[in-house]
Amino acid sequence: MPLVWTHAEFLKLLVARETGVPVERLRTVEARYAQPRPATEWRWRNETPVDELPEGRDLVIESPVPFTLHCGWDGWQDTRDLRSLPGAFGLWLVHFHAAELRAHATLEFTRLFEGGWEGVDHEVKLQHHTLAALTTSG
Repeated sequence: MPLVWTHAEFLKLLVARETGVPVERLRTVEARYAQPRPATEWRWRNETPVDELPEGRDLVIESPVPFTLHCGWDGWQDTRDLRSLPGAFGLWLVHFHAAELRAHATLEFTRLFEGGWEGVDHEVKLQHHTLAALTTSG
């Protein structure tokens, strides 16, 4: 039986080479992935911190354990504390929407865990096309 399967796979490769289309390509999958779609949210985590967030993206700060996010804008102005909420896969999240981020140049934050402060301040630069256009046009 493996030899028959191997021959069938070889024939599918030949057809795909001639037609330029995989034999088993599903139309629904093709329609879904035909046009690239940029991620609408970026996730900040210890393993993959976000240094600079493109314009129009939401930012989600996540951790495997509950935390309180102590954050401020543009050099620790207007500080506030936000409790993380449970998310999928046992993660704890604080979500910032793109509209809220648009009014600022940077987001600074640190986290308070059950055992105390993490002891590190983080900064995410927030990109804005209007700001970039002004600095490059002069």
